Amino acid sequence: MEEQVDERVLEEIEALEAILMDDVSVKKSTGGTPYLVEADVFPATADDTDQQYVRVTLEVKLNPGYPDNPPEVLLRNPRGLDDERLRVIMEQIEEKCQSCCGDPILYDLIELVREHLTSSNLPACPCTICLYGFSDGDHFIKTTCYHYYHAYCLAEHATKTEKFFREEQEKLPQFQRSQTFEVLCPICREPIKCDVETLSKAPLPLAVQSASIMEPDAKLRELQDYMSALYIQQKEKGGIIDPDAADSKVLLVNEPYYVVIKSSQTVVGSSTSNSNHLYGGGESCTNTEGAPPEEETTTPRWRQRQLEQQERQRQRAMQQRDGRPVQQPKSSKPPKPAKANDDDEEGEGEPQRSIGRQRRGRGRGQKINHRNR
Repeated sequence: MEEQVDERVLEEIEALEAILMDDVSVKKSTGGTPYLVEADVFPATADDTDQQYVRVTLEVKLNPGYPDNPPEVLLRNPRGLDDERLRVIMEQIEEKCQSCCGDPILYDLIELVREHLTSSNLPACPCTICLYGFSDGDHFIKTTCYHYYHAYCLAEHATKTEKFFREEQEKLPQFQRSQTFEVLCPICREPIKCDVETLSKAPLPLAVQSASIMEPDAKLRELQDYMSALYIQQKEKGGIIDPDAADSKVLLVNEPYYVVIKSSQTVVGSSTSNSNHLYGGGESCTNTEGAPPEEETTTPRWRQRQLEQQERQRQRAMQQRDGRPVQQPKSSKPPKPAKANDDDEEGEGEPQRSIGRQRRGRGRGQKINHRNR
């Protein structure tokens, strides 16, 4: 059974579609009854879309019995409008619905919202790059995704982003590099098209020009002193890593050196050099006269073997450099027992069979004898 639709609703929707065309969308049920109307509302700027800095989507739900019953109205996807402006618009929409109950008011609601947008056609949100608001006389730009930035700020953002992109591309292999660079919106990451050269000629925002230089107070200076002392403490204990120093760290050994194993008196290394320095540089590893001996530190065996192997490699490298014959390291494995001679007594040269093999052999023999029986 088809639903009965009020003629006033059909005529109003037909007029809206003829006036707003693509800016209005009507959703209907399976029976053909319209139940939802959505309209994208922009400020009245004589079709100059570049001067439209705010927008909002008006959603009107047609309750059963409309227009005798008031509809439900919702504002979605606002751009450039603050919460206070949206609250004022919603209050006037509710008053309009209550006062015009019984009459079609869809077009009146759209015009009401349009008047508010025209009177406040200036972004109320701050620039997300410099975090300053927009003032009369500022040069700002609206992206296709309806986000707003100062022209000077967007030019600086695009320039630094492209520089970082080029630096990262230089680190990649040739087959992974991309020469295509796109400026992305700092908020929604959508690609935006802008002329960076033209934007860079714009002056600084007025709020930035009039901003006072921040001077730290006593509380901030106390915090700076505390953080500086903490940084020095962490740096002395090795908690601060310098990336440039870590990348260029290379160990070069040009002379004999000492390596501490258990204490300052137990070392592995050459004793022919007068330089007594720790492995990789540092304090002297030998005690001076009258100085108290240091406490013994336990070094793992694997570390001792590693240090001994490094010392042997260094000795071989020095022998090869000086033209001396390289001494093969002595094996720590015990020698294998010599094979028995033919003149030995009978039975001494034969390997003794284990008890397990004797038992297995006896068991097989018993089975064979049992079968033979």
